[in-house]
Amino acid sequence: MARLKAHHGPTPAYAIQDPDEVAAQTYEVEELLAHAIHESKRSYLVRWVGYTEEDDGWEPEEHIDPGTVKRYWQKLRALGADVPSGAPPP
Repeated sequence: MARLKAHHGPTPAYAIQDPDEVAAQTYEVEELLAHAIHESKRSYLVRWVGYTEEDDGWEPEEHIDPGTVKRYWQKLRALGADVPSGAPPP
């Protein structure tokens, strides 16, 4: 029976990340692309800085900077879009 040997070298790409390290990672929002109500909460389709549309994802409003959300609604209003009554004020 063969014995396992200790790994000495670079960390493989498939290594499990430390949960504290993952929690400390932050991503910058490039643009909010759309909004929707998911489970009675508003969510936004986010484009991340440095990522492509394949990486766009839905995030709950509480995960997004309030200033970014405000600018999104201001942009929609300026474009004459139909803004729901529950949207943040201008």
